[in-house]
Amino acid sequence: MDENQKLILCCKLLSVSSMAHRKFDLHTLAIVSEQSAIATSETTQLCSEPMEENLSIPVKLIQYVKNTQEMVVIDRLKTDLPVIDEYLTQQRPQSILCLPILHQGNLIGILYLQNRSTSGVFTSDRILILDFLCTQAAISLENARLYQQVANYSQNLEAEVEQKTQALNQKAQDLEQALQHLQKTQAQLIHTEKMSSLGQLVAGVAHEINNPISFINGNLNHLENYIVDLMSLLALY
Repeated sequence: MDENQKLILCCKLLSVSSMAHRKFDLHTLAIVSEQSAIATSETTQLCSEPMEENLSIPVKLIQYVKNTQEMVVIDRLKTDLPVIDEYLTQQRPQSILCLPILHQGNLIGILYLQNRSTSGVFTSDRILILDFLCTQAAISLENARLYQQVANYSQNLEAEVEQKTQALNQKAQDLEQALQHLQKTQAQLIHTEKMSSLGQLVAGVAHEINNPISFINGNLNHLENYIVDLMSLLALY
């Protein structure tokens, strides 16, 4: 049970007990979702231990009302119902009332009241008032449960949105890094291609220059012989 439900439960217990304590020494107990709250004229105490292990509550009576969803009224512990346990035997309350807290036919809690000194406390008029208060408490508890359910859904939705946002941001960063790497690789390829083209151009120019040089170099000996013969002819004249 969440804190809002506990707070509402305490308020309802106080409203019931304050009404009753004006004339009676009343002990009030409410069980909601295996948790209990105990109200006396001085305090209201929340109990978190399992109901079966709690020796300060009438477990058998509460289990009976839980299973049957019926109201039980007992005076001076006189009853044929299988609800008398060690707690009731030791406390020996004179008046007992145990009411199921129902909302649209569903059991959401149990209200237990006892008076240790006076019998016949829970008259039909008082039971009618208590039944009305239990109905209001059931509505409040159900509203608190729905509010907590919506709050949990909203919290989970916000966490999911935050997680997906972080994932999208991470993907965006990964894509940005991949794009930068691609651009860098593309620039390197363009540079490599330019250098390859430049190398081919230099090789072509060198080849074009080398051809006439080779031609000239290959004919230098013949030219030298022609010049010698020419000089010899000129000498004869």
